[in-house]
Amino acid sequence: MKRITAFLFISLLFSVLHASAACSCTRKVQAVLSMQQQAWNKGDIEGFMAGYSTGPELRFVSGKKVTSGWQQTLDNYKKAYPGKEAMGTLEFSELQITCAGAGRAIVSGAWNLSYPETPSAGGRFTLIFRKIKSNWKIVYDHTS
Repeated sequence: MKRITAFLFISLLFSVLHASAACSCTRKVQAVLSMQQQAWNKGDIEGFMAGYSTGPELRFVSGKKVTSGWQQTLDNYKKAYPGKEAMGTLEFSELQITCAGAGRAIVSGAWNLSYPETPSAGGRFTLIFRKIKSNWKIVYDHTS
């Protein structure tokens, strides 16, 4: 009976620890997305890009184009959105965050850019986050 009780206790402990780690992952990834949204809405593309990995592993896929690396991704954003007015107001919605093992998370959701005088733009995205030196960073972004 003691073995069964010990086994159940250990199983419960691991279950609680796993759930706690998943909650922590979700909160930290949500914090990155919130920081990105705030930076974007201030017209701060560099601040928005702080959510991305600066390493060579970064991939950004949109339409028929695949971009590799942080600097090229930043340059593409600056070309597409040359100023605060062009950036509009960003809102993320329908977020689903899945903690996918040690230091990994997958996020899917919707994005919307609203403008005062022109129609809004929007679409869907899938992100892969990786924990790099204790910070959660986007290493893969597929946006449509």
